[in-house]
Amino acid sequence: MHWWPHFTGSGGWVMVFFWLLIVVGIVWVIAYFLRDQNWRGEKKEDPYEIARLRYSRGEIKKEELEEIIKNLNEQRKN
Repeated sequence: MHWWPHFTGSGGWVMVFFWLLIVVGIVWVIAYFLRDQNWRGEKKEDPYEIARLRYSRGEIKKEELEEIIKNLNEQRKN
């Protein structure tokens, strides 16, 4: 009596290879979709913070900052 009767001959190895491909495919799909997620602790850039930093460096004027914030708020509502 065999411990695993369906694991004889080349058919058993084909089944192992098939399930290995399934597992690798699932891992690849999960990695593909999670790649864009913030799992590494990297901070995503906040457009409000970028505008404030540009203002503090003197790259833009106060009126431009207010316009940027107004536009961002309008985009957020839509």
